[in-house]
Amino acid sequence: MGAAGITCSTSGMSAKGKGGMLIVAKAGYEDRVKAIFEKWDLEAEVIGHVSSDGRLKMKMSGEVVVDIAVDSLVVGGGASVYRRRSEEPSYLLELRQLETDEIPDPSDYNAIFLRLLSSPNITSKKWVYRQYDKTVRTNTLVQCISDAAVIRLKGT
Repeated sequence: MGAAGITCSTSGMSAKGKGGMLIVAKAGYEDRVKAIFEKWDLEAEVIGHVSSDGRLKMKMSGEVVVDIAVDSLVVGGGASVYRRRSEEPSYLLELRQLETDEIPDPSDYNAIFLRLLSSPNITSKKWVYRQYDKTVRTNTLVQCISDAAVIRLKGT
């Protein structure tokens, strides 16, 4: 995380939980958390500790450079909240009144089957997963070309 991510996460968690930052581990369990992160080739660092004074304090080179009430940074304590206008789509009311018993049986089940298979909700999902990274921790032996991939276990 960059500075903005750390600032947002620490202030949000501190205010909501009345204390805390990012992943909050019980004092003395930091090494266990780091071991879990290491297992997945991720980095973890202790960047602070939980207090109950309702303040977010940050230091640089040992000097306190931020000391602010966490409630002033989050919703309900002074931060802006944007509420977008929303309304339920009108077609939902009609769908909720559908009586399934009134739907006639199709005359050609094969045609219905082919129509279902052509639906984007049922067909190949390649267009989705091809947009994203196809490797998992650089251990992907056979990349996902349909609905599965082959992953090498760490250490093998």
